[in-house]
Amino acid sequence: MKTKLFVVLLILGMFILFGCEEETTKPDTTPPTVQITSPANNSTISGTVDININASDNKGVAKVEVYIDGTWAGETTSSPWGFIWDTILEYDDDYTLQAKAYDTSNNIGTSSLVNVTIENEAAELYVSTSTMNFGTTQTVDYFYIYNDGNGILNWEITDNQNWLTVSPTSGSDDGERSTITVTVDRGGLSVGSYQGEISITSNGGSATVSVQMEVEEGEPFVLTFNNPIFTDIEITVTGYGTQTAEPGGSAVFNYSSNPGSITYHAETSGQTTGGSQVGLLLEWDYTHDVSGLSSYTLNLNVNSDYFFIYVENNSDHDFSPFYVNYGTSYQTMDNIIIYNTGLTYRIGYYRAFTYTEVRAYWQDMPTWYYYWIQGTHFYLPFTDNQYVVLTASSSRNNIAEDNQIHTASDKKTGKVTPGVISKKNFSSNGICVYGEVKE
Repeated sequence: MKTKLFVVLLILGMFILFGCEEETTKPDTTPPTVQITSPANNSTISGTVDININASDNKGVAKVEVYIDGTWAGETTSSPWGFIWDTILEYDDDYTLQAKAYDTSNNIGTSSLVNVTIENEAAELYVSTSTMNFGTTQTVDYFYIYNDGNGILNWEITDNQNWLTVSPTSGSDDGERSTITVTVDRGGLSVGSYQGEISITSNGGSATVSVQMEVEEGEPFVLTFNNPIFTDIEITVTGYGTQTAEPGGSAVFNYSSNPGSITYHAETSGQTTGGSQVGLLLEWDYTHDVSGLSSYTLNLNVNSDYFFIYVENNSDHDFSPFYVNYGTSYQTMDNIIIYNTGLTYRIGYYRAFTYTEVRAYWQDMPTWYYYWIQGTHFYLPFTDNQYVVLTASSSRNNIAEDNQIHTASDKKTGKVTPGVISKKNFSSNGICVYGEVKE
């Protein structure tokens, strides 16, 4: 009987012992409770605001964090759990607040979102002037914007005239002033008085600045483009139309007064009799400052990276197609017919290399061709506006055959134009600018 009682007591003691051990080693998984008590949800706030938080935990709160619009904004490790928020530094807008509490076991409790709207005292726009007069010669002047109220002043600027430029056109100020630069451009304007208006809008009000300017009778301005190369150059000056300068000739643009600057696009290429491009298209795109000048002259040159080809065909065959830089990544193929008339034909512009090879396939025997190799059959000086005349005759030995038939593609084959070699050097009386292929 005593033995049974002892066994029962032993089992009961072990149960109590191990039951207590499980109770004391059970991990803490209970997160803290946390709540923002002020400001109230959906309230409007301004100035300096106290963010008050209640946080509690069965094991103790270790840290409380506050988040504004989901971004960490601060933390504290001691109660009372609270923060100070200077809303003057924020934009007037809607925001969300949320708190997170951490206990000593790093469990995290998260509060409900609190929505608030910041409305501080209104910003007030101040503009240093309401009028600007540039007279007959002034081109640049300034005025100032700053916030004469509280908070942040957000502003934008517009103007109503093409001859008027304002910079910057937007900004924000919380006490510093902003310098606004105003520029007027008299270029291309007729004689007379001009008025414009600058409009400033902001969250602190709006304002306008009136601008006056005079344009007097000025000295005429002449812009000249010289063509020292081998083909017509089509020249378009922004705002002043398009002209064509023939080889050895010029295109002249007349202005009533100095425009300040000129911008132009020019292009040229070899052409068939039907006007199709042969070879490369060369282009010029430039802007030049011509302030204070009565005239300006430009020579539209082609640099030594390119050369122009003439062909004189005295052979027994018409040529088509025509290859330049054969077998290289710069190879071109033109669907043109070069007749065996003995005339000199204008072809086009091409890349110039020390190893350039030109091939003219026979139209009636398309595996045969004439070829010319730079350094062997012709020699480039590698200077500006260079050209070469390639001659073919039945007695020449630069004839070959390959196993590939070369004929014009399905594109329309064009005829090239015979013509004399035209070149004129204008470099002594103008600014040299260079055309190039637009890759």
